Amino acid sequence: MKKIIAIFILLIFNISLAVGLENYKLLFIEARSNQDKKLMQDLITTLENLKNPSLTLKLILAECYLEYGIWGAEEKYKRSYFEKAFNLSQEVIKADDKNGLAYYIAGISLSRLMGYMNVFQKVSKLTQFDDLMNKALKYIDNEIYKGLTLMGLGVRFMEPPWPFGDLKKAEMYLLEAEKYLYDYSGLYLQMGRLYIKMGQKDKAEKMLRRVLDMNPHPLFLKAHQENVEEAKILLNN
Repeated sequence: MKKIIAIFILLIFNISLAVGLENYKLLFIEARSNQDKKLMQDLITTLENLKNPSLTLKLILAECYLEYGIWGAEEKYKRSYFEKAFNLSQEVIKADDKNGLAYYIAGISLSRLMGYMNVFQKVSKLTQFDDLMNKALKYIDNEIYKGLTLMGLGVRFMEPPWPFGDLKKAEMYLLEAEKYLYDYSGLYLQMGRLYIKMGQKDKAEKMLRRVLDMNPHPLFLKAHQENVEEAKILLNN
């Protein structure tokens, strides 16, 4: 009887953990999609206060740091959030070296940190960035994140420190990303920017007008609004 009770308690505990984990994921998705600062701040505080969080919870927190650093934090605090995201994702990689999402978060966090470096420091980090993103591609099985990884690599070759750019390679990665992100306006905004750099005005206009005509992706509602506004500006230039 005691054994049955113990098994029942363990089952209830595991179910509650799973429900809690799913709730954290859903809260993150909502906060990111709407760029809801208050919700993201509350989620960060909650996750930071968890005792002995799992690797999955650490990754949710790392991605919260990354997203909040991009669109939520004041300018003077952004670097700190990118550093937290990078360090925590690296911690997960040390524990699970086949975790594709951890490599993705580490790579994108590093790309943001490179914005605070001089040209010579950036060049020294490009190899590390490429390694992180290529491992993300290797291990990620989620189509959205696979597409975002490919898009990140495309932007890397579109906007690197000179002379490490390669617009044809950037195009290759962005076209590959389209297989997974065909319904995300952010991809077509980047493709429009790429074709402007390549001097292909007709292709650029086609991509930018596609941004205007698309429905918002449910995972990136606020970002879609921003993409539309940027596309309008580029079309009017």
